[in-house]
Amino acid sequence: MKHPTKAPPAPREFDRTTPISRAIEEFGSITKLASTLGVDYQSLQGWRLRGYCPAHFAIRLEQAVEARVTRYELRPDVFLRADNAGAIPPPLPRLLDPVKRGRGRPPNPPKSAAL
Repeated sequence: MKHPTKAPPAPREFDRTTPISRAIEEFGSITKLASTLGVDYQSLQGWRLRGYCPAHFAIRLEQAVEARVTRYELRPDVFLRADNAGAIPPPLPRLLDPVKRGRGRPPNPPKSAAL
């Protein structure tokens, strides 16, 4: 009996309007940008698919594209603009929140003193 063949998986789509996608387009090539940042092509492609980059790369990415895409656009949850200094940052996405990912624990409430 012949096994039915599976259709190949559909390619994952990425949003071309995210700041990381715009930064790649501004730089001109995903391969050259990855080389400039010192990361693998696959890492940069992963950032592109997720729509954000690690916070410690946001400043380097901003410098690579000569501030045409800023760190404030790349990671508004980490970098607050001076004009929004009193603003509350947006909540972390589930993927970034260590407590929701199970890698951290919420702080324990203080123990009351036993009398």
